[in-house]
Amino acid sequence: MAKKNTENQAEVYRQKRKERLKKKQQRMAKRRLSPKAQKIIGRTVRIVVAAAASIAVLVGLLNFFGVPNKLTTVMTVGDEKINVVEYAYYYLSIYSQYKNTSQQYDSDYGSGMGKLYTGFDANLMPADQTTKNDEDQEITFEQLFADYVKDHVKQYKTVCDKARQEGFEISEEGKAEVDEIIESYRKQAQSVQGGEYSLNRFLSVVIISGMNEKTLRKILTEQTLYEEYMTAKQDEFRKGITEAEIEKEYKDNRTEYDKVSLRLFGFEIEDEDDKKDDKKDEDKKDDKKEEEKAPTKAELKAKEFLSKIKDEASFLKLAEYYYDGEDKDEYNSDDNTKVVNVDYDTVKANVSEEAAKWLFSTDRKVGDKAAYASSDYWYIMYITSPAGRDEVKPVNVRHILIKFEDTDKDGKKIELTDEKKTEYKKKAEDIYNEFLNGDKTEQSFAALAEKYSDDKASLAAAGSTEGGLISNMERGQYVKQFENWAFDPSRKPGDTEIIETTYGYHIMYFVSTNEEPAWRTTAKDTISSEKTQKFFDDMMENSPFEIVAEDKAVKRALKRINKKIAEGISASARTSA
Repeated sequence: MAKKNTENQAEVYRQKRKERLKKKQQRMAKRRLSPKAQKIIGRTVRIVVAAAASIAVLVGLLNFFGVPNKLTTVMTVGDEKINVVEYAYYYLSIYSQYKNTSQQYDSDYGSGMGKLYTGFDANLMPADQTTKNDEDQEITFEQLFADYVKDHVKQYKTVCDKARQEGFEISEEGKAEVDEIIESYRKQAQSVQGGEYSLNRFLSVVIISGMNEKTLRKILTEQTLYEEYMTAKQDEFRKGITEAEIEKEYKDNRTEYDKVSLRLFGFEIEDEDDKKDDKKDEDKKDDKKEEEKAPTKAELKAKEFLSKIKDEASFLKLAEYYYDGEDKDEYNSDDNTKVVNVDYDTVKANVSEEAAKWLFSTDRKVGDKAAYASSDYWYIMYITSPAGRDEVKPVNVRHILIKFEDTDKDGKKIELTDEKKTEYKKKAEDIYNEFLNGDKTEQSFAALAEKYSDDKASLAAAGSTEGGLISNMERGQYVKQFENWAFDPSRKPGDTEIIETTYGYHIMYFVSTNEEPAWRTTAKDTISSEKTQKFFDDMMENSPFEIVAEDKAVKRALKRINKKIAEGISASARTSA
């Protein structure tokens, strides 16, 4: 039987796809860059942010090195000495990043989720838990963090030396960012105990005892130079990409780029054992093999549906005939079976890999049909547009949602009456008029979205920045009315309007249309990332710098670092108790 009270199946696909967009981008990035390169271009930059911005996390944790220890050399890279203060800064920045990420998962999804998703338990010492390094060797997190420090120091030295040889300099924006971080510390120092703290004394307390402005500025400048140089190289490689390279990337990885549009209808696979007469255990065992061979009712229905399809119109009529939900009188087969621009991974994840291979085969054509089972459904598929590149350019819009509430404060379903809809529309019109009576800029619209929109949570989950922004929006991700407005060929920057969808009233603001289709942007990202990876690998392979660690100094530093980490863990445990 078709699922009762089922959601619009096309909408299910849209929601699943939104959830997978970020994961797919991350997976694409992993294909473009090895784990080593991801640490190079991503992790090192994020460490700067974690170390510079998360003062509250570092207060107390890092206040343990005295000024004499600042002169102790922990390692050398080439002719440059890395003292204990710099070493502790890098190590504790990495530790803080892992710790904060793990704790954020625990906070968002429940206790233990940080360990599950990151592999790191913020409640344990790094030396008391293990992980795998790039060579798949089991090591402690303490050793991992120490190895990362060595990697980062060598990478900074090699890349920054290369940048300086080429005459590359930090941008004015980069210099301003470093100054801004330093000045933020200075202002905080002035606010403590009537301003009696000097900047260096404050840095020594909140970051690392022995830290001063000169050392911090040196670290931040090196990291900024590193980031800007690698970014400039990737931009340089991107500009040099040829059409032949783009076509080759597409042909070699078609399933990463192709999209399919289809009609989709599903029959839920029910637990038919519950509907059979009770049997003795021995009888059930005797029937086991026979039951495994017998098709389910859902499979029989799906194949019956499939056999009756003659064209798209017949598919729609069959969907209306077979649908048996409680809202059958309101069921619209055109809306509820349409799936636009679905990708290979979504089909693979939500139906099966076999279904994805069939659907994205180059042999497919309009009108091809098939039935495939997922763990919960038997799906009938009818192709309306075979696998290919979507040449429609993504758009960028902002919106303010006035949501149709479907449940009350107790979670009980409530009816959407005409009276309630009138109230919702009046609220949308009042907000829209507030925008029209103002300066009517994108910035003012964004401010209203922040203030009034009921869609903040879903926008955040979809990766939106702020102000109701939906960037790089592709077809097939949102409901029909929303997409029809956003992808109207006549749409131009600054267009506004109130539209209605099943979710509520949306006050729309059109920002822009991208310069090229999404598949081309992704292909260029992939190619430029791979070239950047090769450039970096070659640079590091030929690096003239070697890391020489002073083992005894490292052990002494780690001993004192671990003491403070333990104090931080104990303090957290007392706070949460």
